Amino acid sequence: GCAVRQLIDNSLDASAHSIEIRARNNGYESVEIIDDGTGIESDNFDFLCKPHSTSKLSGLNDFGHLSTLGFRGEALNALCALASITVITRHRSDHLGTKLRFDHSGNIIESVSAARSVGATVIVENLFETLPVRRKEFERTSKKEFSKVLATVQSFALSRPDIKFVCNNTVAGKRQQLICTPGNATIRDVSHCSTALGPILFVLFIEVYSVFSQLLKALYIRINGFVSSCEHGFGRSAADRQFVYVNQRPVDYAKICRVVNDVYQQYNRSQYPTLVLNIEVPPGMVDVNVTPDKRMVFFEREKELLALIRSSMLATFHPLLGAYTSVEDSRSKGDEAHFTMTLDAFAFKPISRENSSSAEIAQSSSSYIVKPESSKKPPIVATCTKDSATKKKSDFNQMSVIGQFNKGFIITRLRNHLFLIDQHASDEKFNFERFQKKARVETQRLIQPQLLDIGAVQASVLKDNLNILEANGFGFEFKDGDGCTVPLLVSTPVLHSWQFDKSDIEEILTVVSEFPGVMYRPAKLRRIFASRACRKSVMIGTTLTTAQMQTIVRQLSTLDQPWNCPHGRPTLRHLVDLQNMNTT
Repeated sequence: GCAVRQLIDNSLDASAHSIEIRARNNGYESVEIIDDGTGIESDNFDFLCKPHSTSKLSGLNDFGHLSTLGFRGEALNALCALASITVITRHRSDHLGTKLRFDHSGNIIESVSAARSVGATVIVENLFETLPVRRKEFERTSKKEFSKVLATVQSFALSRPDIKFVCNNTVAGKRQQLICTPGNATIRDVSHCSTALGPILFVLFIEVYSVFSQLLKALYIRINGFVSSCEHGFGRSAADRQFVYVNQRPVDYAKICRVVNDVYQQYNRSQYPTLVLNIEVPPGMVDVNVTPDKRMVFFEREKELLALIRSSMLATFHPLLGAYTSVEDSRSKGDEAHFTMTLDAFAFKPISRENSSSAEIAQSSSSYIVKPESSKKPPIVATCTKDSATKKKSDFNQMSVIGQFNKGFIITRLRNHLFLIDQHASDEKFNFERFQKKARVETQRLIQPQLLDIGAVQASVLKDNLNILEANGFGFEFKDGDGCTVPLLVSTPVLHSWQFDKSDIEEILTVVSEFPGVMYRPAKLRRIFASRACRKSVMIGTTLTTAQMQTIVRQLSTLDQPWNCPHGRPTLRHLVDLQNMNTT
């Protein structure tokens, strides 16, 4: 993903109007970036892959007004050190193109004439071939890494709707087109391109202008973009579709996303907005030379910027406060709300006391996502005493059962310590985790398959983790069309009166995209499994034999998280340290 991002940066800096990314075997074999930019001048061939060589800067003063995405001269040199690099280019002043091959030091080892239109093609083959261990790891994770490539292209496509982006992947000789944007379009056109992002319901369009004449004299900040409606059902279960750009450069800016989420959840507490926000500032007001990937930036006037964004969001959503029933009546999905304001108009107005409950930011208990544990997790420990003594899961195998207390608790001993174990909570957690890992959910086939417009990134994740979704009761078929594969939902889970829909699928995909192969259950299924585990488990008031008590205690050592039941009650309490007990 990082390699593709840097090469796309170069293509955009070369004024390309069309950029195509071709991957073979998810990028494990090769990745090609093809553009129709200005091409590379022959005078720059020898320095093309040398470290710190760039034609985008002429002096140190240029750092004060950077207008290009790349400027360090490091990308191609770094790729040469890790892979085999071939460049085919033709400058607009030349009549014939040139094919260049480089060694791992960035030196030209072959230069021949080649037929090509104006532009450049960079071919990266056998990435990490100089690092055998990393190459083997890349083979295992290539699908996940290619998902990052799709996310990168998707992000660029939203920031530059005037550029045509195409992304293909060839696996086992079959070529699949995953992203194709029209070019010469608007953000709205790109956002509705199903192969790029999936359908985004941008009910409100924010276009805010603000001139900081009093603070920054002639300098100004301009904000424009899209945000999804705060009406329930238009948001998402996770903040996974929030794109922030600074001067059309994709950046990671958690503070901005946090401000937007805070305002959004004043009106919709259980969901997160879809956001595409472009911030335009004079180059001298922002520092992009912070991290190697240039995803982190520093603003000279960060506080003013955050206040402006908060006020802009409040101005957008405030008219909808208490008027959700009239949203669809007053606005069609294609309507736009347009705002043009100066800094004075963004003075924050506190919400009145009678509406204070709506302004509180709260997180619905039904919207949480439990982060699955990776295979490289550290040993799980739990604090058991006020002296911060810790216990590991393996300690449950060393505990000896003393007896049962009040037909609800098991008294155990571990060396000089006595522990009280909740028999119901412990057995409940064992049954819950067993359901989580092994339960197969009954499914019901739909009369008519439903087309899932979830975008290229999530469609790729769905195919790679199909067994996890099937274990959760969802069934899919895939239809080829327009050069891409489209998933169809053909069956859904059947569990009493519970209804499952697209939001549950997106919840699963959000987690497995970060933790591929992890058996994840959506929040609805977790609640159902917790209820079933509760009814199936040993109850308070049940008399247990020593063998039954030992089984319950030993089972705790096999669990991923044995310290609490599914409803949060602790399974273990420390009673006393026999060695330090006061006998007087």
